[in-house]
Amino acid sequence: MRKRVKKPFRFITSIFLFAIILFSIGKFIVNLVSPEKAAEEKSVIKETLSNNLMVGKSIEIKENGNISKEENSHFKKYVIELMNREDYIDDDQNESYIYIFLKDPNSHKLDQGSFQEQDEDIFLAEVEGKDALVVKKNFENNNFVFLNELTSSLIVLVSKEKEPFKNSAVIDPGHGGVDPGTEAYDKSFVEKDINLKISKEMRQELIFNGIEVSLSRDDDTLNKLSDVVDYTKSKDPDVFVSIHINSYDESSKYNGLSAYYSKENAVSTESMALAKAIQKHIISTDGWNDRQVKEEAFYVIKHNPMPAVLVECGFASNPEDVARLNNNEVLNNLAKNISKGIIEFLSRKSNP
Repeated sequence: MRKRVKKPFRFITSIFLFAIILFSIGKFIVNLVSPEKAAEEKSVIKETLSNNLMVGKSIEIKENGNISKEENSHFKKYVIELMNREDYIDDDQNESYIYIFLKDPNSHKLDQGSFQEQDEDIFLAEVEGKDALVVKKNFENNNFVFLNELTSSLIVLVSKEKEPFKNSAVIDPGHGGVDPGTEAYDKSFVEKDINLKISKEMRQELIFNGIEVSLSRDDDTLNKLSDVVDYTKSKDPDVFVSIHINSYDESSKYNGLSAYYSKENAVSTESMALAKAIQKHIISTDGWNDRQVKEEAFYVIKHNPMPAVLVECGFASNPEDVARLNNNEVLNNLAKNISKGIIEFLSRKSNP
């Protein structure tokens, strides 16, 4: 016996709504599991970006302005001093250009009263209906945008060579995740955070100088010491440097910086030379106490087969060092100075 539907309109409506829901779920799943579709959409976006670069206004690079330029044989570097870190929205690249989206690109012009130099490789253009800062690339690969962790600087590195990297380094920000490392005596920071900030700023400094950089971690995750060594071996870099902060619970009088190498490292003589180069530079600014180069069989520098150094960046138990480590300018200097030591060592090694 066939059952009669008492309210056919309500029944048909329900079936229609159910079909719409099924279609929406299906479309969502397809989008979710289709990397090819996502890649295709991104490709369309990049093509749109490129096509919209028909008209642009070149930027004037001036002294003491918001945008400065520096270059060497490896990279051209633009440093954009943002009014606020929050002014940076996002960046993107295609084969020809780097696109930097800022809340108000026009606010980042240079001081009108200073020396003027027109740069046709950096300009303002309308991209997807918005003003964007656009940088022309010389080569498709090896171009980078970094938001400085310690300042309001946005750093754009444009490769001047197809293969700009002459050396390589693995930088290891010690601790991470559930292992915070040591804590400042006044609880103003934990070690893992400072280690990561220094390491990220070392990355852009080293890349600018033609050194390819890999970080053992670039977020708040924990790697076992053996995993750090395995990762480093897989990269086979010219140098390995691990970043840490010291502490001594029994007294607050100990302070200063020291670079460690291990006699048990496979190339201990080179490791000592790297430690000496780093130590010379890290004490050159900000009044740090020189604790000199030290020897210790720390796991990550003992078991890595390349020149390997562990840098102790002050004492979390010392008030003077903690004040320095809470100063972003000092941390920026530390990153640059450790990098200078690495650059000097690799330069001497390449040109004995």
